[in-house]
Amino acid sequence: MKKRILSCIAIVSILFFLIIFAVWQNRSRSENTPPTKPEDSCDALVHVGPGEPTPSNQYDFTYRNKNSTTSDAYLPVGLSNETSFYHQTELTVHINRSLSLNENEFCNYGLFEKNSKQFAVFHSEISTQKSAERLCHLLLCYRDYFPILLFGKFDEKTDALLSDVCQLSSASINGITYYCQNLSVTTHESDGTLLLHFQTPPRTLDLSKEMVALTFDDGPSSHTEQVLSSLVKHRAKATFFVNGTHVTEYPDAIQAIFANHCEIGNHTNLHELFEHNTQGIIRKSIEETNKKVRKLIGIGTFVVRPPGGGTLDRYHKPVAVGYPIIRWSLDTLDYTEHQSASSVLESIQKQVRQGDIILMHDTKAITAEASESIVSYLISQGFQLVTVSELLEFSSEGAVIDRVYNNAFLH
Repeated sequence: MKKRILSCIAIVSILFFLIIFAVWQNRSRSENTPPTKPEDSCDALVHVGPGEPTPSNQYDFTYRNKNSTTSDAYLPVGLSNETSFYHQTELTVHINRSLSLNENEFCNYGLFEKNSKQFAVFHSEISTQKSAERLCHLLLCYRDYFPILLFGKFDEKTDALLSDVCQLSSASINGITYYCQNLSVTTHESDGTLLLHFQTPPRTLDLSKEMVALTFDDGPSSHTEQVLSSLVKHRAKATFFVNGTHVTEYPDAIQAIFANHCEIGNHTNLHELFEHNTQGIIRKSIEETNKKVRKLIGIGTFVVRPPGGGTLDRYHKPVAVGYPIIRWSLDTLDYTEHQSASSVLESIQKQVRQGDIILMHDTKAITAEASESIVSYLISQGFQLVTVSELLEFSSEGAVIDRVYNNAFLH
């Protein structure tokens, strides 16, 4: 009996000492293990808070060349002593700009890369309808390709546009309201730093590969659906420069174009030629079309194509419309006599090059017939088919109001 008791005591004692040793060893291991860093648990790390002083030679919002790299640099978004964004680990800077939205309102933004993952950050303070729509058009260039983080101060109308038109989600952390898409945001327990967790966007865009923009004038029409179907089938995009009278006639086509993430441009209300009218008449015609488009999709147009390509008014003065003016660098001549679907395709095959803005018309049956072959051919040649605004944003330095563009480089 005594032997059994002594054996039990010995076993219990051994177990007790083993437990004590395990606890001590685990504590020692914990003390020697460095604390988890915030960047170890996310794709990107940012801090949002009061502005930090930044040496002028360290970083500013002038355009940066692709693949320039900065280490441990502040990336301010906004003015000093206001809300700012900065990232304190090494990253690649692809785009870094300050965009004028209106006379006194700006959007500072950048496209950054961390561990081979790209993301875009925007900051703006908006109180006018025009600025809100301009911001939406900018965000629409990015939303399909990159995770987005947006913060700033917005009125109720802008909030509605960001949610309904751009389809951004909103939240608030540490008193900072922000909008995002294709990413989730948490905070680090120690200092409230925002931890960004990227999700895969619906489309991919390689900034190093060639891009072209297909454009279709004078619609929408009964042929627009066929053209749009060819684009959607290949997950491609284009810009449709619409006439206001046809917007009223084919409202479903306008909504379908926008729903499939293509761009709606402005081709005036009644196809008014600039060289036959005064600037006042031209601007009124453009705004009339904007009103009709805005009623259907929530925002007006941003890019304008002058009918016939003329950019001078009846007094031979350059027209100032308050929007980028888009011409073209490749004319398929689909509007001329004796053309066929094959000849329209052939005109593209013979001439297309990087940065082209290609002129076509979705009012022409031959163009609708050729659209499938055109899209397939361009993709097979390695071209990425983007909207005009995307082409200028990612192949140039962004679209500038009242500047005339023939393609992404020649204007």
